[in-house]
Amino acid sequence: LIHEANRQMPRNRGELYEETVRLLNKWNPPSEDDPLAQKLSKLDYNRVRMALQLIAFNLQRQQRKDSEGGYVKQAELLVQLHDAQRRVGKLGIPIEEVLEYLATRNGILVSDPADHYRFIHLHIQEYLAACALIEQYNDVAMPRPSRPGMGNWSFPDNISALLNEDHERWREVALFCGAILGTEHGQDRLWAYVETLLPTLLIDPKDGDVYRIFIAGVVWSSNELEARLPSHETVRKHLIEALKRIDDHHILDVPECKQVKEILKKLGARQKPAAI
Repeated sequence: LIHEANRQMPRNRGELYEETVRLLNKWNPPSEDDPLAQKLSKLDYNRVRMALQLIAFNLQRQQRKDSEGGYVKQAELLVQLHDAQRRVGKLGIPIEEVLEYLATRNGILVSDPADHYRFIHLHIQEYLAACALIEQYNDVAMPRPSRPGMGNWSFPDNISALLNEDHERWREVALFCGAILGTEHGQDRLWAYVETLLPTLLIDPKDGDVYRIFIAGVVWSSNELEARLPSHETVRKHLIEALKRIDDHHILDVPECKQVKEILKKLGARQKPAAI
């Protein structure tokens, strides 16, 4: 990545993975005399990226808990590509040729001799799944319908619900959501994300509440959020109280408990009340 961009490594985790995905997307371009080169000139790379995001979300949702990343058979991958194309628009070339590009000229997906495809690394899958939840919330297939009166799923309610139901599966995806928002100008969406993760009532937090609070604290700390508005200060105070509720909670492991204490210290030392 340093050689390709002729620059230092990105400091933000979201920027690092975005640059990595862009690099892998053009990992092995065909030579000019390769017949595939002419075909790929018509390929809509942005829509292929959006299709890969939906596939990443599907694999994240379906993979076994004991696996280090999901995989999909070639026939199922073709089905998912057709479905993604209906959602994001024409990819520019036939789906079979898109698959050839993904199999031979793209470094994001890798295949084995049995025609099983998977993302090159679980973190790439998780990053792209996070992109799908933020950018394509109308297209991701959530495990269950939204609550009555809530309307369709949207971000950040979607990742908050997923994290609440299965924190192990969605933990890194939730952290990637925070890292992605951290690449934006301004911090309003980050504060809104932290607020959504926090339960309204803090008495006797359930397991899902505990992990959402923990993720909210990590997102706040990783992005060094500043309370520039009274609404930000309200969320900050609620975060402090929530973290106090889970300090040394029995379902958190030792490193997580230590991290909670560090975040609480950082929250108390760094922030000043917003001017009203």
